[in-house]
Amino acid sequence: MSVPATQFATPDRFHPADGTGTLIRPLAFGGQSGWLHTPAGPQRSEAAVLICAPPGRDGRCGHRPLRILAERLASAGYPALRFDLPGVGDSLDPADVEADILPEWQAGVRAAAEVLRAATDTRRLVVLGLRLGASLAASVEVGADGAILLAPVTSGRQWLRELKLAGAMSRTGGPEGAGDLESQGLRLSAASVAGLARLDLSKVERFPSHALVVVQNATAGSITERLANLGGEVSTCDFVGYEALFEDTHSQQTPNLVFDQVLAWMADRFPGRQAQDVTALHIGAEPVALHPPGCIEHPVHFGPGLNGVLCLPDDVASDGRAVIFCNTSAEPRAGIGRFAVEASRRLARHGVASLRFDFAGIGDSDGPDHTHVYGVSRKSDLADAVTLMAAEGFPEVVLASVCSGSFHTLHALVADPRVGGVFSVSGKLVWREGESVRPDMRDEGRATQVYVSGLKDPRTWTRLLRGKIDVAAVLKTLWGRLLGRITAGLHQADGRALREGLAEAADRGARLHLLMGLDDASYDELQAHFGSGARKLLTMSGASIHVEPSLDHGLARAASREIAIADLLAFVGAT
Repeated sequence: MSVPATQFATPDRFHPADGTGTLIRPLAFGGQSGWLHTPAGPQRSEAAVLICAPPGRDGRCGHRPLRILAERLASAGYPALRFDLPGVGDSLDPADVEADILPEWQAGVRAAAEVLRAATDTRRLVVLGLRLGASLAASVEVGADGAILLAPVTSGRQWLRELKLAGAMSRTGGPEGAGDLESQGLRLSAASVAGLARLDLSKVERFPSHALVVVQNATAGSITERLANLGGEVSTCDFVGYEALFEDTHSQQTPNLVFDQVLAWMADRFPGRQAQDVTALHIGAEPVALHPPGCIEHPVHFGPGLNGVLCLPDDVASDGRAVIFCNTSAEPRAGIGRFAVEASRRLARHGVASLRFDFAGIGDSDGPDHTHVYGVSRKSDLADAVTLMAAEGFPEVVLASVCSGSFHTLHALVADPRVGGVFSVSGKLVWREGESVRPDMRDEGRATQVYVSGLKDPRTWTRLLRGKIDVAAVLKTLWGRLLGRITAGLHQADGRALREGLAEAADRGARLHLLMGLDDASYDELQAHFGSGARKLLTMSGASIHVEPSLDHGLARAASREIAIADLLAFVGAT
């Protein structure tokens, strides 16, 4: 199935809706995905900035802020290229996923630098990186004239320890004793762990003549002495707002004070200007595509500034089936652990097309930042996505979503008869004004039946007697659940509206599949609104539930993603 030329990624199509005076152009190079931000006027700086985002949770948290920084740089006259490392975001996986990823990532930085130079004919290059992206930028020789390191990871070994601790605390780590490492959606092979452990900025031998290091701790600050000893001019400043940047993606704060310092440093060190051929920025409808095995992917721009990736079957014929993936919380469209990317490509190899896109104000789509994850309706965004797929020849689609995305797709299923079904993972069903989404206020406990079943296990009582169970925390969780049941009973209209809406959708032939685990409160909420065992839901035609005890809430573990993808393939008949 061909893609109309109007949907191809061109500068005009991707011009931001907010009138910033910059152009945004998607790029594909060597299997990597990128976005080039260019000043739209006849003058620009003689320097261009290569922005290296980190992998994993750091990269997901930094995605939107780095887009904001790229726009600010372009508005100030500096072309800027953001890109996804191999195996990260929308980029392709390396040929051998078990090999050491560090050389692949370093090669990805070099390739991006070459593309930026070629696309902008720049005279001077500045590399900018965040966290491990800063480490990669510092460790790769690309002939840069300047470097900006934002909270650099100075020791790969220390970074790996941080990942392991974060994985243990969030219950997203891999099996104990395995040579590889899994944490919060990022999986590193054993070879990659060994390779990254050798990354050490204190051993850097060459560095650009000008550097700005924005430090978050004393360890990061110590690297400035090493860089200065290499003969360069090094400036430092504190990373104001570091902790706020790496909160949950929906509640994080963009470090604008740091970005102000970055812009001021650039203006001071790279003040030169050069003429720019504006006509060259408005090239024709040239396709931009990546070619994963069995697929072809095109960036698309639709609706009021919405951006996404259309993934089409390449080796097999499409039969009209299609899936739309939307954001989880304010995570970028690739999803935690790249769930949407992997699922899209698996679907395409079974003949099913898909679109993964960002809601307005999230990821790469235009719109106000920090919109409420539940309080802002996404019916219009999803309707625009359905309209796009209809224009591509897919009149009926399935919406796939995780957590908060499920809340919005369920509302879209009720409101839009073109939606043929919803595949929901760990879905939030009802949102009431005043509920908190703060990390410290969320119910982080496991399903109630896990605690009840535990009372029958002698090992639970042994751990209790040894003081290894936080009884107060468990009682607080269960008390909160009880209050939730009471609240659901007192606000019958909330649950009733959802039940009636889903029943009407079922009557017109729409289908619904809920996948959830016992590692969180999703199943408790389902039973609060649909009765014990969700009996009121299961009486609806086309409704099904799969409770997988080991499933983690956001699909951060690879095993959970495999379960979800298998369920999705079965739901759309792609097995």
